[in-house]
Amino acid sequence: MASEAASYAGFGAVMGAVGDGFSCSPSDVPEAFADELLPVAGRRGLRCDARSHLVGFEHEGSASDALREARDALERGGWSITAAEQGLCATFSKDRGVCRWAFVQCVQTAQGSSVVVQWSECGKEGLS
Repeated sequence: MASEAASYAGFGAVMGAVGDGFSCSPSDVPEAFADELLPVAGRRGLRCDARSHLVGFEHEGSASDALREARDALERGGWSITAAEQGLCATFSKDRGVCRWAFVQCVQTAQGSSVVVQWSECGKEGLS
C-alpha cells in the first residue's frame, strides 16, 4: 500500500506545476529510459524524477492516441503488454535488458494529453 501511495504521489509530481522542480531536459532523463523505453528528444513539457523512475511529457493528440503511440513504440522495442489496457493506462514487460516492467498512464488535458511512464530497473527495485 505504501508503494502504491508513493506511485500516486510521483504521478502527481510529474504532472504538477512547472515550477515544482521536475521539469527536465532530455539529458536529465535516466539513460535506461531513453535507451529501453521511449525516445525523449523533442518531447514538450518533459518532466522526470529519476529516483522514482518516472518520466512525463505532453502529447498533442488525445490520451487514447498517446497510449496507442506509446504501446506501438514499446512493442517495437521488444515490450509486451501484460494485461488488457485499463482505460488510458497499460502495463508492459520484457525479459531482457535493464528495464523489465513499465506502466504507462495517459490523461486528457485541455491542450492535448499528458503521458507518464513509471518503470523498474533490474537490481534497483525499491531503492530510493
